[in-house]
Amino acid sequence: MPRPFRIAYDGAIYHVTIRGNNDEAVFRDDQDYSAYLEQLAGTIGRFAISLLAYGLMTNHIHLVARTPQPNISGAMQWLHGCYAASFNRRQHRRGHLFGGRFHSSVVDSDEYLLESTRYVHLNPVRAGLVHRPEDYRWSSYARYLGGKDDLVPVEPDRVLKLVSENPKRCGSSYQRFVEDGLNTHRTSSDREGVSRIAAAATAALAAAGIPPAALFRKTPRNRTRTLVMGVLRGVESFSAADIAGYLGISPGTVMTAAWRLAGRASRDAQVAQLVAMMRAAAIGALKIPAERGS
Repeated sequence: MPRPFRIAYDGAIYHVTIRGNNDEAVFRDDQDYSAYLEQLAGTIGRFAISLLAYGLMTNHIHLVARTPQPNISGAMQWLHGCYAASFNRRQHRRGHLFGGRFHSSVVDSDEYLLESTRYVHLNPVRAGLVHRPEDYRWSSYARYLGGKDDLVPVEPDRVLKLVSENPKRCGSSYQRFVEDGLNTHRTSSDREGVSRIAAAATAALAAAGIPPAALFRKTPRNRTRTLVMGVLRGVESFSAADIAGYLGISPGTVMTAAWRLAGRASRDAQVAQLVAMMRAAAIGALKIPAERGS
């Protein structure tokens, strides 16, 4: 099967994710993290890309980057090929470090850009590595709050301007934006401690007669999960990052699923009816007014 075409154009912004082979660790110690950031800095200079945000997890990596030239594939191949070779030398190992190609989503709106950076910066919290995003050493969050990053140049201004036009308030405004996501992630419903988003998903599935277990089946194309992503994205109180955090995926995947589901609903009355029924059930579980359509 041919590889899917990767979208590339001048000035494109991407949310890039790459995972370790078989979900194995790609960082074993501080030296590995530092070596990756040094290689990333070299990639930025070599390919003239702008790094907007990053988050290095134990077995995967998130980057949000802008490419003035359509060279994202070349940049990522060079970066991760060089890092894998140096990692193997340091750790005295052989074989593939990363599991296949990197995944990339085009960040095509200001909302998506904000959500992507928030997702990256909250990822260590959701993984249980730290209690607060500023406590995690290997992300760009400190740079957004006015700190320095000696190893790799991060350019947060494009994102910070979206939360405040006042340069003196950008950092604190972005911090509140991120902490709103942190609070949403930790919010629970009154019933048996189930999160609001889990309660909404369960109600939507019940309305469609779909067993809840179907949402987390480990299949290459989980249609139930795709359907639920699109349904929940239409619930006013849930952001793409909220849904992504619950399902363990990227915000870009959620945005793409919502866009595709909206297209199907506009062409197929039965799909539109199903989406409306599931969304009404989700909203009913939260006891909030239905304000957003399909």
